[in-house]
Amino acid sequence: MQDLEDKGDLTKVKFNLDPGLMGEVKDCLDTSGFSNITVTELKHSQQIQVKEIYRGNEIFRKRINQRARLEVMMVIKEDEVEYLLSSLSHIKDPGLGNSLVISKLQDIIRISSQERGLNAVD
Repeated sequence: MQDLEDKGDLTKVKFNLDPGLMGEVKDCLDTSGFSNITVTELKHSQQIQVKEIYRGNEIFRKRINQRARLEVMMVIKEDEVEYLLSSLSHIKDPGLGNSLVISKLQDIIRISSQERGLNAVD
């Protein structure tokens, strides 16, 4: 078993964005050298109560609005987080989302080959 020093400090980074921005974000990540990304489609549902008038009577109905969003997840070294933030800061769009979730990882194991740490990511 390898020590944590051999693996380096690994960090999981997640952020949400509008699907229309995926091309721009992907190009930004590619030019910055980040290639291992996982993209998940999210559906955000919101119930809205709408008042309608039907034959002179007010009727309240519930409508569900669904917004499509994408979640991008990456596993990078801890010292690359600031570089990632600076490369994403060039995208000035409200659809990119306001938050970046950063989590420290204890270990990563590739199931097929039992590789650990950075070797399992690349």
